[in-house]
Amino acid sequence: MTSIIFDGDCGFCTRSVRFGQRLDWLKTLRWLPRFSEEAGKLGVPLEASERAIQMVQGSKVYAGWRALKRMAIRFPLFWMVCAALIWLTPWSALVILAGLSPLANVIGDPVYAWIARNRMRISGSTCALPQRPPTERIP
Repeated sequence: MTSIIFDGDCGFCTRSVRFGQRLDWLKTLRWLPRFSEEAGKLGVPLEASERAIQMVQGSKVYAGWRALKRMAIRFPLFWMVCAALIWLTPWSALVILAGLSPLANVIGDPVYAWIARNRMRISGSTCALPQRPPTERIP
């Protein structure tokens, strides 16, 4: 099963994951907070999961924008919206294909990085980064 590693101590990240879970109608993704034992077994460095959401598919790891694109194509609602847009205007198929192509990474990667850096300001939520694992917290 494909695993998603996210920052479970961040309000913005946790709300985003809840939204993703609601879209995962087929339950194809396993959602793991980055400090969980299961996430630790996947071999993704904590520093990487601090910077961006991580998608682990077998031996491949996708981060940030690239992980979001791969998540979206697993959601039936994504394809329903795509079909509706193409029905309304067939030219939207080109936009959808461009958005899913590697060409979109040129825009998607920096936009994702900016949102990740500013997530507390955007959402008004708190985030515990940088943070020690629960076993290392000072009482």
